[in-house]
Formats: sequence, structure tokens, C-alpha cells
Amino acid sequence: MRALMGLIKDRHGTYYAQRKVPERLQEVVARVLNSEKPKQVFLKKSLGTKVLKEANVAATHVLADFNRTLATAEALLKERPVISSLSDAQIKRMAEWVYATALKEDEALRFSRRLETIGPHGENVNADVLRDILQDCRQQFAVGDVSFAEQHAQNALASFGITLTRGLASQALER
Repeated sequence: MRALMGLIKDRHGTYYAQRKVPERLQEVVARVLNSEKPKQVFLKKSLGTKVLKEANVAATHVLADFNRTLATAEALLKERPVISSLSDAQIKRMAEWVYATALKEDEALRFSRRLETIGPHGENVNADVLRDILQDCRQQFAVGDVSFAEQHAQNALASFGITLTRGLASQALER
């Protein structure tokens, strides 16, 4: 059996998936991966096996992840025109996107917390932790900290491929 392109073996016989990052994407890929390095020259991940057949199966998923990372970096490189105003329809569409995203994140968080907090006999194991999180949120709201809303707005603008002039981003948040 032949190894897929992009498979390498280390000195201990463990297979890795590896792909070279094109030079023009190296800095952007480092940002996408939140790497501490200024450039990411290679994408590399252990497949956790020494068996070629298993490595080939696992590599298909890892290489697909590499492709998604490179596509994200490519999208970040595309120039987006800077605009000075948003239409009401754009604002409404982005607000709906933010709302849907928040609901999705909330559902995922609640489900994961529910799994963590229910003990073997149905008891609530981490109720104190959840109360602390809720208290922290209330304190942030009380002092007017709405940084989470600013982050959601920035994510929406990026998802819609919109770059606003400096002052307009704050004005959009005030609406």
C-alpha cells in the first residue's frame, strides 16, 4: 500500500500529515492558528499510528483541516473595500446573524455544561461554578462592560466581508 501525499514518518515510525504553507500565506496562517511564531512554514500533525493503512485513513481528515486553514488564510488576504456607511438591510442581516450565532453558542455551552454538571445519580455537581459565572456576567453588565457585543459586531463584519472606516464601527454599535 502506498502512503498518501503529505504523509511522513518520524524516526520512531509514527506517521505525520504535513503540508508546506505557501510563502505568501505563512504570516496569515500563523495568525489563523494563533501561533506564537511570526510565520507558519509547515502544517504538521501526528496521526498517532505506525500502521500505514490507519495513517492513510486519518490523514484524509487532517489534510482536509489543513485545506480549511489555508482557505481561511486565503480569504483573509483578499482585499475588502472600506465602506463609510451601512444600509439598514445590512445592519438587520448582520444583527440576525449575530443573534443566530449567539443562540448556537449558548446551546453548545448549555449542552456541554449540562454534561459536566450532572453527576452519576442526576445530582448537580458544579452548581456553584455556574452561579459564579452568572455573577461575573451580572457584574460586567452593572459597570457597563459590553465588550462581548463589540466582539460579536466585529465577527459579523468579518463574516460579511465588510471593513468599516474607523468611527463608523462605534456608531454602528450604538444603533
